[in-house]
Amino acid sequence: MEVQLISLEKTNEFEVRYIAAWPCALDIDPIEVFQTLGKETWSTRLLFYSRDFLEIPSGDSEFDDLILENSAFVEITSKLLFKGSSEDLFNHYAIKIENSKKLIAKFMELINSFIMRLKYSFSETDSYVVRLRNIGILDLTIHNLIIDNRGVYMRTNKLIHSSNKLSKDTFERSNFSIKNIVSREWLLLTRSADLINIGFVDEGLIVSFALLDYEVQNFVRKNLQFLTSDEIELVLRGIDKKRLQIYLGPLLKILKQQSPLDNASINSDLKWLNSKRNEIMHNGASCTSSEAIRSLNIVIAILNKLNELGNNLDLPKLKIIF
Repeated sequence: MEVQLISLEKTNEFEVRYIAAWPCALDIDPIEVFQTLGKETWSTRLLFYSRDFLEIPSGDSEFDDLILENSAFVEITSKLLFKGSSEDLFNHYAIKIENSKKLIAKFMELINSFIMRLKYSFSETDSYVVRLRNIGILDLTIHNLIIDNRGVYMRTNKLIHSSNKLSKDTFERSNFSIKNIVSREWLLLTRSADLINIGFVDEGLIVSFALLDYEVQNFVRKNLQFLTSDEIELVLRGIDKKRLQIYLGPLLKILKQQSPLDNASINSDLKWLNSKRNEIMHNGASCTSSEAIRSLNIVIAILNKLNELGNNLDLPKLKIIF
């Protein structure tokens, strides 16, 4: 007889705060909004203002407050429900950094949503609020996640510490030269990552998908060289629905006797990516930062599979900044 263990741990409520600042040449008085996020049953508070001279509370007694110039500031205050003690909670977010990153991504989406609402609210005036744009982690001078009054994830740009000696990466000049040509695939994948890093997540997804569509067609075209140019175009243009599924699936199996979609995970990921792209392009939907990052990883995984089948794409080692 199977015995099921029932957890008797009490679900506790903890305060969570997220503090972020970034360069912004605007003077905006404090604005406070409250919003219920997703399925949460409580309101999350967002405080925003921008100053030419700004004192930023570190949020942790072990750190001094910071003085910034020409900066915007956001403080988000919300709740966390967690089964366990305060120490368990600290370890869950401070040691398992990925948990902190997920929470920060959620708050960054709230910040960007607020920025768009603010811009829209002033869209019929001559306000300089128009200068605000979506932001990403790469934009932030400081961002700190504080849970139960303890800093669990704290990042600052070294440039704000004038007393610090900056560490520098070095390279041998003899081994370095500026390249004259940047490959299309390297450029567009890097641009996609850059867009995600500065908060333009929809655009990052669309750019990476467009490259995937182009490169898959180009690879198939190169492997149909036993046909005339007109016949190749007839094959490619004659497929109207589920193009990528057909190009990467049965068509590549005919040409290469194998397909990236033989991998069930890649097959499932491609269906998800195609659906998400269509929602954005045709239904005016949006994606989250985690979805944009997932899409970029899917594109790179498929392009790597094409390289294994004989393609020769120059794929970058991308880094999403946190």
